[in-house]
Amino acid sequence: ITPFEIEGILKDFVEIEEVVEEIENETSVERFINKLNQLEGIGVEVAKLQRNDTIEILSKRSGISRKEIEKIGLNPEEKIGSKLHNIKSAYRGKGKWIKPTEEQVKEIERKGISFEERDTIQEFIEELNQLEGIGVVASKLQQRDTIEKLAQRSGVSRETIEKIGLNPEEKIGNKLSHIRRAHRGLGRGAKPTEEQVKEITEMGINLEKEERDVIQEFIEELKRLKEKGVSVSKIVRGDTIETLVQKSGISKEELEKLGLDPKEKIGLKLKNIKSAHRGTGTGTKPTEEQVEEFKNLGISFEKRNIIQEFIEELDQLEGIGVVASKLQQRDTIERLAQRSGVSRETIEKIGLNPEEKIGHKLSDIRSACRGKGHGTKPTEEQVEELEKMGISIESKKRTTKEIVQASIESLTDIEMADREDAALKELIQKEKTTNKAK
Repeated sequence: ITPFEIEGILKDFVEIEEVVEEIENETSVERFINKLNQLEGIGVEVAKLQRNDTIEILSKRSGISRKEIEKIGLNPEEKIGSKLHNIKSAYRGKGKWIKPTEEQVKEIERKGISFEERDTIQEFIEELNQLEGIGVVASKLQQRDTIEKLAQRSGVSRETIEKIGLNPEEKIGNKLSHIRRAHRGLGRGAKPTEEQVKEITEMGINLEKEERDVIQEFIEELKRLKEKGVSVSKIVRGDTIETLVQKSGISKEELEKLGLDPKEKIGLKLKNIKSAHRGTGTGTKPTEEQVEEFKNLGISFEKRNIIQEFIEELDQLEGIGVVASKLQQRDTIERLAQRSGVSRETIEKIGLNPEEKIGHKLSDIRSACRGKGHGTKPTEEQVEELEKMGISIESKKRTTKEIVQASIESLTDIEMADREDAALKELIQKEKTTNKAK
């Protein structure tokens, strides 16, 4: 046998394989047509078939349930849209499938399914029209949006999307991104026509290159959280979205419905925006309108009075039974509360972070009061308020009892151990010297 000839049994085998493959492909097209016939028989509008459709998604557009699909022996999970795509590709001479016959093409076209090249831009416009028809604001579309995420910004549910036959998981933001690139002469996609650009622009969507307005996106996030009952005014620097919503008693399940990332560092984002507003940091300054929007959400852009915040935190803690006068330099809120028998859960219920290093705050205030550090000095009224809680701002020598107590507590705090051990040794040495002198 030469490299260019196949003879005898091997030749027969290859020819048989080719015939079998051709029959299988032809049979696949026939099976596809038969499935369309079955679906039409139970009332499914097969002309609505889209590339990403399963049989179930296609059927939902006509109000046909999963049970009805299963009754006629079809698999609701079958990717019927993908099969149509393969048949169309073969018709255009692409892919691995054998071309459908002219009779098969005519039979499929009689069902309202066209073999002409799809106009994906027109499909995108029609999807937006459908979404606007159920109350979705199309102009809110962002690059990373699925249909569901876009709809949520207008308070439209997943169920409502499915009722009009659209797939909530479809990445509609990606479609907009491709259209924008094509409009600017980038990528491989066809450019939108003047009429299509006009239609999209009339929906409030700009096809020209534009920078993401991350501040406005952040404001929209806050609005969505507020609509769900989250007190967005309670954001502190260390908050993730998850820790923020916990302060308002909102469950993780409710948060997931919003399509937001629970781990997103929302407190840090707000801090960076405020820094930009004050002319520090590298971020873009929020506009006056955006600052006003933040104020309407209960978020002030005035410089924080950290001392007053500290006093208010202590007031809150005293309200749940915490003895503020027991506060020590290395305390977190949780450690201070434990001395009064108050649990972590009780702290979280009043919207405070148990991990916050409240003892450091007191240390900073004392330094400022003595003219050290960079902080603002507390006012006379603030000093008086703290003293009423049993907290002295003036530097004072610690008693033997205080040092021993701190040393005992340091057994559970490695960070404190060395410092307290040294203080205890110094005290013992002083006691010995005093006794000798006597």
